[in-house]
Amino acid sequence: MSIHRPLRTAALAGATLAAALAAAGPASAAPAVAGEFALPGDGVPKYLTQGPDGNVWVPIQGASNGDDIAKITPDGTVTGYNVPNLQDATGIASDGTYLWVTRTAAVSRFLPANPAGAENFAAAGVNSKAITLGSDGNLWTGGTDAAIKITTAGVATSVPVAGMGSPEGVAAGGDGALYFATFGTQRVTRVTTAGASSFVGIDTGNTNGARQVAAGPGNQIAFTAPAAQPRDMGFITGGAALGPTSVTGGAVMPGADPEGITYANDGAYWIARFAANDVARVTPDGAFTTLPLSAASGPRRITKGANNTLWVGLETAKKVARITGVEAPAATPTTPTPTQTPTTTPPTAEVALAITKFKVFPSSFKKGTRLPALTQSKLGSQLRFSITKPATVRFRFAKGTVGRKVGSSCVKRTRQNASKKRCVYYTAVPGSFTVKPAAAGDHRVRFQGHITATRSLQPGRYRVTATATGADGKAATPVKATFAIKTS
Repeated sequence: MSIHRPLRTAALAGATLAAALAAAGPASAAPAVAGEFALPGDGVPKYLTQGPDGNVWVPIQGASNGDDIAKITPDGTVTGYNVPNLQDATGIASDGTYLWVTRTAAVSRFLPANPAGAENFAAAGVNSKAITLGSDGNLWTGGTDAAIKITTAGVATSVPVAGMGSPEGVAAGGDGALYFATFGTQRVTRVTTAGASSFVGIDTGNTNGARQVAAGPGNQIAFTAPAAQPRDMGFITGGAALGPTSVTGGAVMPGADPEGITYANDGAYWIARFAANDVARVTPDGAFTTLPLSAASGPRRITKGANNTLWVGLETAKKVARITGVEAPAATPTTPTPTQTPTTTPPTAEVALAITKFKVFPSSFKKGTRLPALTQSKLGSQLRFSITKPATVRFRFAKGTVGRKVGSSCVKRTRQNASKKRCVYYTAVPGSFTVKPAAAGDHRVRFQGHITATRSLQPGRYRVTATATGADGKAATPVKATFAIKTS
């Protein structure tokens, strides 16, 4: 593996959506293009995602220096990596600990701190397109007439779906199901984590259908359809009762070639439009505005990043663009009418979801027999945390192993590095569980070492990651804690 000197590219000026956002309410910052950053070896960007380290990661192809993936820090510093097990990677997603990429008939995973240690897993049928983390804690991607489930241990299972075609986009919906976009079949496919499937037609009478999908508020799903007319993006009501009438509204974008789509912190969908060289902002009720990128840049993919940013893969320019100021509008003050008595009470701002004070108590305990559950009791081993508003909180686990410090990474102990400083590295444990506190404040979850009825942790050292997601689909920054299960 080779690591290349970080790259920086000067920011390019871009138009903003200030007028459009002003109509919706005042905001602390208007969206603006705040830099386009060159990729190593003029590599072509594929899918992008924010990693558990807070950086944006993007597989690249065709780089003259052989790099296979690039890391982009929030300030735009780019670092490339040449890793055989990441060669020809296309899709990318995070499980909260590892980053996973799709390859032809395979998937690979790596820790953000150690791309060189990427592991490869055979996955027959994987078509090297988008991948996402499902509500069941597994990774999901598409194959021909199949959804492919990959556990966090790298075990792939094909879920046949007759007539599905070969999907490109996938998103985890608010109802817990997976939604696949298939360009050649004029429909979106819904697949539950148990394997049940159903279809919704999106563009009857046209040759091609959906390219990418994104989950929005509640059970809403948005899709892009580059070749469709008169609609180039639309909404699906989501949920189990999909059918021909499930498509409701959208936006007409003639000749714009809309493809990549994500649901951002400002409560709107953002769409990369390849032929128009811009990004479109579409609210869940269909209001439509655009933000230009540089000429002939060819925006194809898009993802959310840290600090209310969006990151756009520019396929033609072989760069990645950063968009800042994509945040929820501030609350609009109430102006008294002549018949009202003015009030000095300031408007109540929307409370941002956050999870804090997370710990395992006690930090070392013996495994019990009971399953996880919210509890009022202060007795026994527990996961304790506080949230700022009601949310679904998911817990995922990783097992600690004593290794050796090599450079900035903790790696497996070998004969060659045995004299190096001891350290602990973590490997994801399959499975997860969720709880749904109905109010803000402090909460306790009974935890005796069992993840599900059939999956439990053995004695050893562990790290648990808690992620809170609100009813609007927005997730708080994950928090982590360590603990140990003692031998009986």
